Amino acid sequence: MTIIAVRFDAPIVIDAASGPVNVEVKKPMDYFNRYLDTAFFTELAEFTNKRSVEEMGKSLDSSTREMCKFWGPVLLLHCCSIQD
Repeated sequence: MTIIAVRFDAPIVIDAASGPVNVEVKKPMDYFNRYLDTAFFTELAEFTNKRSVEEMGKSLDSSTREMCKFWGPVLLLHCCSIQD
């Protein structure tokens, strides 16, 4: 199986009254951040550290960046399931 990147060009929307309408094409991360923003991952890191202190007596020192690096690929792989 080969995975290829495909460029997405936004459709040109034409309003009969005013002509072409400018459509802003956003990056995939912009759409992702609409649902899971930095505040979500910051809280996730904080609660992970609190749970670690409760369970093991010390913090894991998890950071927001670390949570994004871990959960980003997990969510991506979940969305892009690969068929055998």
